[in-house]
Amino acid sequence: MDNQYKEALHFTTNLSLGTKARIIRIARKWRQIDLARIASVSQANVSAFERDLPLCPSEEKRILVALGLISDGLQFYEDKLARSESDSKAKRHFEKRIRNLEG
Repeated sequence: MDNQYKEALHFTTNLSLGTKARIIRIARKWRQIDLARIASVSQANVSAFERDLPLCPSEEKRILVALGLISDGLQFYEDKLARSESDSKAKRHFEKRIRNLEG
């Protein structure tokens, strides 16, 4: 990811992962269909990801890789995991996302 985007996003930690992805996509002057082609996913999946809707982990990873946001994704899910200690279903979900992004 370009340093200027990374520095700008560093100060926006309260943004969702989908919102960060949308900001970067727009800053690069990419349409959703452009990102979809680069990430080998459908435009509908890019739209869903930007709206923080559930997405297949492998497609989510391809979008994050295309945007250079893997480390942001790991941090996002690690934060979610830390807050889900009492919810075993959510905990398993976030652990799966982390494993997918690490592997």
